[in-house]
Amino acid sequence: DPKLQSKKQRLFDLLKLAARVYHRLLLEHPKADQPRKYLEQRGVSPETVDTFQIGYAPESWEGVSTYLKSKGFMDEEIFESGLTVRREQRAGFYDRFRHRIMFPVHDHLGRVVGFGGRALEPNQTPKYVNTPQTALYSKSGILYGLHLAKTAIKSQSRAVIVEGYMDTVVSYQAGVRCVVASSGTALTIDQLKLLHRYTQTIALAFDTDLAG
Repeated sequence: DPKLQSKKQRLFDLLKLAARVYHRLLLEHPKADQPRKYLEQRGVSPETVDTFQIGYAPESWEGVSTYLKSKGFMDEEIFESGLTVRREQRAGFYDRFRHRIMFPVHDHLGRVVGFGGRALEPNQTPKYVNTPQTALYSKSGILYGLHLAKTAIKSQSRAVIVEGYMDTVVSYQAGVRCVVASSGTALTIDQLKLLHRYTQTIALAFDTDLAG
């Protein structure tokens, strides 16, 4: 359906721009000292920040969505991408991600399809906010970091699956380039089918807690 494909391409373009905006905010926003310091304390290098396009969502209810609208995207498109939440008491939308470190989630072709936002304050709940199910993003069918890892997975004939975004980032930085994350969800058949395109050997490196 050409109309559906055109709509999806608009969402891809929107999310690609959003990832660039969040990344620039992390690097340049005057109030992004806290997320920059957090990443530094976790040992994440500037080069790795660039590689994974890690960003920052400022503590603003409509900041990023207002910018996206100024670039020609409509309220409904931004909502359908998962970046905003519909207001309950009155008309309009507000930004889903606020005062969080942003991890763009790419599909295996390298296209941004969603985000994971990590809390920066101890009392900020939930710890992670993720893009909901959208036309582009299904959490059970995505492996975080696969677009960067697939070449190494093929050449090493092995994939290492970890739980989360930071696990992937620091492992990749340490030289384990065949690493992907199930992004906090239980390992699914769809994720295994996706990996099966590249390897038949999988190592699990989950946390030693109940969820792991």
